[in-house]
Amino acid sequence: MTISNSRKPSVMSLGAAGLLVLAGSLVLPFPAAAGPIASAFTLVSVPGICGSVCIPPISQGNGGGISGGILSSINSVDPVEYAQARINLATGEAGVAVANDRGSSRADASHFDTWFCPDPATCAELATPGSFIPVTINLHVSGSASLTPSGGFMDLSYDYDTNSLLGSSALGRFQFSFFEDPGRGLNADVKGQASFFDYHTSVLHHLNVDIVSQGFNTNIVAFGADLSVTSYIGGCANVGCDLSQGIFTDIQSLNAQLDHPDDGSAQDLNSLNTFQVGFTSDLPFVSADGRTPGAAAATPEPGSFSLMLAGAIVALAGRAGFRRFCQPISRG
Repeated sequence: MTISNSRKPSVMSLGAAGLLVLAGSLVLPFPAAAGPIASAFTLVSVPGICGSVCIPPISQGNGGGISGGILSSINSVDPVEYAQARINLATGEAGVAVANDRGSSRADASHFDTWFCPDPATCAELATPGSFIPVTINLHVSGSASLTPSGGFMDLSYDYDTNSLLGSSALGRFQFSFFEDPGRGLNADVKGQASFFDYHTSVLHHLNVDIVSQGFNTNIVAFGADLSVTSYIGGCANVGCDLSQGIFTDIQSLNAQLDHPDDGSAQDLNSLNTFQVGFTSDLPFVSADGRTPGAAAATPEPGSFSLMLAGAIVALAGRAGFRRFCQPISRG
């Protein structure tokens, strides 16, 4: 098995990009709409089979919905042919999972939100042109995947992006991807990529993605990355801007795809509920969908300006779930 951590920034999938465009077309004018701006979609396809009886092909889509503040789309043909996407709109925790043995599975989700600073006295500093407020942003991604035999394919991508509403800069963009090439089985080429572009400093940080084999002949790997970095949210670009319309927006999008291998074995890619984003600030930010600043659960403690990565991620994976923990390791 070849495992690599690419130094190139990841590229967002076409599915995730499409969700971003869709969400972006729905958000103006501000303030944010009364209902959440979010979407989810899953698709499971399997070919027909003919023996003594012919079973027709199946292509089953699910547009998802929101219940109890959870955006979710669940799509299952059978226990090894499924797709799931989920975002907790109140916390930002999100994830996707796909599996298939004879066809293909896909899961997409996206959530757009607007952040406000509701206390005029505390937030007055943002009204000063040229001001910048330090904010420590924390992100975490992890998951597990089977090693795909010949003819198979799997891909996972996460994207988190922000945009200032005050004509200034706000935080940055985090991108993550995990990829297995179509078909080398035990010699599969497994790749992970992650990056963070800081909009305040215009610095692109290349992050390591930890990929860990789950033992001899298990055909399972676990992967993950953690980020804690202090960036800035800029105040008004001009005198007299309206803080009540929002300070900045953020959007998270995620996508997973899996195509079956030639040997018909069941394959799964599970990163459900593992994308976590949070930030800490002295200002009382709150989002239109009820989110408040908070650290992502698995991130290390932030420093004054640190780019810190957690190390080993150990997982025990099943068909539709896994258990994982993160532990920092030193890097030479």
